[in-house]
Amino acid sequence: MSRIRALIIALGVWLLGGLSTTSAHPHSWIDLRVIVKFNENGEITALEQRWLMDPFASALWLDGMDRDMPEAAREEKLDQAAAEALERVSRHDYFTKVKHGDEEIPHAKARNPKLESDQRQRLQLQFELVLEEPVDPGKAPLRYAVYDPTYYIEILHAESDSIRLQGGGLHCDLHIDSPSPDPQKVAYAASLGVDVQPDRDLGQHFAEWAEISCAQ
Repeated sequence: MSRIRALIIALGVWLLGGLSTTSAHPHSWIDLRVIVKFNENGEITALEQRWLMDPFASALWLDGMDRDMPEAAREEKLDQAAAEALERVSRHDYFTKVKHGDEEIPHAKARNPKLESDQRQRLQLQFELVLEEPVDPGKAPLRYAVYDPTYYIEILHAESDSIRLQGGGLHCDLHIDSPSPDPQKVAYAASLGVDVQPDRDLGQHFAEWAEISCAQ
């Protein structure tokens, strides 16, 4: 099997569950950063997401990659793996739910996938999730949650600089609601082994909801 094919398989399997040495959910985690993009009318058009993988998952992804590979060839292989991984999570709505007020709104297919590693060899998957129609956060708040439905992967906003506004948002407020799962849900998640398929609604109980509201 080629190195790039092995990387793509590791990416896809990890994103959809299946790589772990632990015995309880979650098995891995992502530090999330989001850039909220506005148009010239002050409407939100897209959420650019950056998923920073935990060290163990990053090592699994990079296993087999030739460290002496030329930089251009390495970037090409990572780009191919990013596109494949994004295609896989597209089947699960990119782990993202978006609401305008109380109404859940659709988003279009994600674009511009990119996979890169930082100085600590942690991998980051980046992509832009475009809304089907721009929304006005002055009329009602835009709210979003990014979570793995099975809670195999825990996804939480990074501790600093986790949400940025681009192209607007001069009079906007940001707020992140932390999850408050029922203790029974916590105990259930902790009891799940790696080979157990959990309820696909489990992740929503551990999801953060971010809110962007703007003055008209």
